Amino acid sequence: PVDAAARGVADADMVYMYSDFGCVKVQARVTVRQTPGVVELPPANYRASTSETYTAWFDTNLDGVPEPHVVPVDVGGNPNTIIHDYDPVIKDPTQFLRMGVNNHNGNLVEISLTNPQ
Repeated sequence: PVDAAARGVADADMVYMYSDFGCVKVQARVTVRQTPGVVELPPANYRASTSETYTAWFDTNLDGVPEPHVVPVDVGGNPNTIIHDYDPVIKDPTQFLRMGVNNHNGNLVEISLTNPQ
């Protein structure tokens, strides 16, 4: 509730959860049961918006430099939309602990009531 209040978010509001890699639009569920600073996005199917887009940054030509890509906002709420693919060459021990486990745990996202464009 403290994190939600800081962003003007109330229970059942439609919010944008986004990172450099993409954006999902989902209904907020504000609860005291969630650890402060943490959000939960249950598994869901990807569903591309027909009216909203987001500028994501990822490296499609593998030159090490992320490029901007205009992508649809995911209104289905799939966690894969907002995470980076697992990179086994990362030497961060927290990444290695997640080998073979859901790689969306521990990714940074932000929440907004408006499209973050």
